[in-house]
Amino acid sequence: GDVYKRQTWVLLANPQPPLPTPTPLSLPAAGAPGSGVPDVDNLATHTADGKPILYLTFDDGPSGYTQQMLDLLETYGGQGTFFVLGKVAKAKPDLIRAEVQGGSYPANHTYSHTSLEGLGHEEFVAEVEETRQVILEITEDLLQPGQDVRHLRPPYGATDANTRQYAADAGYAFVLWDIDPQDWRRPGAKVVSDHVVREAYPGAIVLLHDGGGDRTQSVAALETILRDLSSQGYVFRNIYGP
Repeated sequence: GDVYKRQTWVLLANPQPPLPTPTPLSLPAAGAPGSGVPDVDNLATHTADGKPILYLTFDDGPSGYTQQMLDLLETYGGQGTFFVLGKVAKAKPDLIRAEVQGGSYPANHTYSHTSLEGLGHEEFVAEVEETRQVILEITEDLLQPGQDVRHLRPPYGATDANTRQYAADAGYAFVLWDIDPQDWRRPGAKVVSDHVVREAYPGAIVLLHDGGGDRTQSVAALETILRDLSSQGYVFRNIYGP
């Protein structure tokens, strides 16, 4: 996990890799009654009948590739989590609705892909809360009672002590990843799919991209990932829950 995060960070030409997470904040534990914060540290690893679960996540959309990915997920009876950009979601509401209608979950990747490292409180609110409101407005009639959009993936995996505090205070849970095939570099669909199939384990969160550029390779890789891992018994679920 950390190795890939740092490699990605360096490749994106940020001179400072993310600092290690400091001592946890003295707030109610994520998932604890009354905390309001989703518990992403204890995602189910298996279904009730014992099938291993993989959590496929997609960043930077929606885009012209999103529907292809939704169609592939549907073919294999799977759902994903789409960490969407608020400004793009606003322009493509039909795709956000399609995600929810297919059992996938649209989550928060900020409004404009701004790093959450070094942001002041007002900027944080503008990037994160505005995106949440965009998603809720688009999907309100489709969401389950009480369902909210409190899962937040920081662009580049970057946060700092201040923005971690802002997120906790506002009830957001940061969601990073366990498996990163760096599909955004477009190394070839087979390289991407081989990496995920090789590294997959029950409960793992996989980082892929449905936006931010040409994602033809990511679509092709997704088809192979779904085919090969479903043949190993995996099912594909979103991180929000059933």
